[in-house]
Amino acid sequence: MTDPMGDVANNLDALSGLRAAVDAAQRAPLTPVRVYNKLMGAVRDECARLAATASGRDRLAHAATFDENLLVRLNAATTVRSWDRDAAAAALEALVLGAGGAVSRPMTMSAALAVQDDIGRKAALCLLGLDRHDDGADPRPPIATSSVSVWAISSTKLDAAERVYSLAMNGGIDHAYEVAGLDFAAAADALEATGAQEAARLIRAVLQLVNPGIAVPAEQELRGQAMLELTDHAQRALAVLGDRFLEMDDVIDRLESARDA
Repeated sequence: MTDPMGDVANNLDALSGLRAAVDAAQRAPLTPVRVYNKLMGAVRDECARLAATASGRDRLAHAATFDENLLVRLNAATTVRSWDRDAAAAALEALVLGAGGAVSRPMTMSAALAVQDDIGRKAALCLLGLDRHDDGADPRPPIATSSVSVWAISSTKLDAAERVYSLAMNGGIDHAYEVAGLDFAAAADALEATGAQEAARLIRAVLQLVNPGIAVPAEQELRGQAMLELTDHAQRALAVLGDRFLEMDDVIDRLESARDA
């Protein structure tokens, strides 16, 4: 596709702050998860700064389609959707297709999770959110006040919840269980304490489905084996639980609010 803005050097300079924030996030390890989340928060802040001016919005729209850094394109596209949903959708579709994924509109959860590439999958999940909230409203529900004081949540349980959430978002709930099944109970406690009762219920339902009445195996290999031994019915039920958990798009906001309290 031809670059309509032409002055590549000028475009790069205008996005230097966003590019630096994205580079920092890409270099950071995913553990502890809260460090990565804060770096991605800086990316969102830089996108918001650019979106506050007409010239910044032009640069973001350009980056969503043409930038060489796919994570810059992804974050630019998700920002552009606040004023041009069609342009954002086109940019997200291009990322999905570029990753070898299939685009269906409205996007389905199964099609989104089938994209193997990380950024392509995230773009597909963004399309899913876009299609499910086509009334123009912010797709994230407001954070409700929890009946349990956030002061009662230990940092260990918050770490567990953030780890489970990140693994589930990037590989599915089955992947999260195999890697961090020992964290599920603590994660559910933290989610419940922040007011995300439905997310906590889904995590506990996964535990009951995979290891009914017994302790979670300490060895990852055994947790993986337990997943392989699930019946077809149990695998379908697990997929439903995973899809519902991925729809809980206020989870990380709740956890970060609890962390900052």
